[in-house]
Amino acid sequence: MTRPRNDAGQVRQNRSGSWSVIFTNPDGKRVSAGSHPTKKAATAALRDILSDLANDRWFDEAKGKKTAFGDFARRAVAQWDIAPSTRKNYLTILRTTLAQFERTPLASISIETVDRWWTRHADHLVNRRNSYFVLRKVLRYAVRWRYIRENPAMIEDAGEDVARPRPTFSGADLIAVVEHLPEDLRAPVLVAYGAHLRVGELCGLNVGDYDPKTEQLTVRRQADPNGNLVPTKTGNVKTVRPLGVGLDALKSHLATRSAIGAAAMFPGARGGRITRQHLRTHWVIATAAAGVPEMHLHDLRHVGLTAVARAGAPLRLIQNRGGHTSVAAAMRYQHVDADLDREIATAVDRMTGASGSA
Repeated sequence: MTRPRNDAGQVRQNRSGSWSVIFTNPDGKRVSAGSHPTKKAATAALRDILSDLANDRWFDEAKGKKTAFGDFARRAVAQWDIAPSTRKNYLTILRTTLAQFERTPLASISIETVDRWWTRHADHLVNRRNSYFVLRKVLRYAVRWRYIRENPAMIEDAGEDVARPRPTFSGADLIAVVEHLPEDLRAPVLVAYGAHLRVGELCGLNVGDYDPKTEQLTVRRQADPNGNLVPTKTGNVKTVRPLGVGLDALKSHLATRSAIGAAAMFPGARGGRITRQHLRTHWVIATAAAGVPEMHLHDLRHVGLTAVARAGAPLRLIQNRGGHTSVAAAMRYQHVDADLDREIATAVDRMTGASGSA
């Protein structure tokens, strides 16, 4: 027995006695939605399919069953508007922490599967959190592109900050480290501090990026770990007048350089451009000698921007000097404003003779 065919769909009895559901998908193809034990069940299934089609909710379940997570994830990451370095990190996460999902069909990844993965990585909290964000976003795209109905990544409080708080360092710590650096590395480190540069941005500077008339430095690019010049982490360009000690170091350095234009601002030990690895190697030695072995090169940004915040700079200026893409990224320095506010209030109390107590 066969129900009359129409453009939308039909139920059809098989020789075995079961009932099949046939319908037309959005691509105009007649496809099967499987078989059911009774005509009533098949009719109900067809009704649900037609409702989903009419309300733009239908998706091809076969796509999620035959598409492996790894292949889909790489396609999804390629679509995201992120910096090249961030994309590279995400692809590394897919190959390592999320490797167990590589060949798993999207439709086979359940809430329980994700929960078990989360538990197995309890010994690496920061890496687990970062990897989970990649997993969740990939699966969100799977829902968006209609490979699966719901996102199985539902870990509660996964975004809780589990990183150990970084110690804070002062300008005095910076000077102590600089005194233990080779002579040729002191200027680049002070410029990184004064202009709030990331390590790659420092390595990517050209002589022509500094304008002696305005005393401003324009950061247009960064050098990646392989020494290739690529866009900055945020993809933006920033122009900043370095803080005094950094500006003085830059002027003194350029006074010894005859190169112009696109020549590297800071040449490497073997010519060419200074490298991240060369900087880090000597930085580690210098910080150990200065008694601050936990101080990272990236902490130079924090020390410099903290000084700017202590000077009473508004949040927008901190954002611009740091090259942050959002105000939220610059908010980490607002605790400094609170300290400054207390210092100012205390100074006023001393001037007025107020005790500060109610």
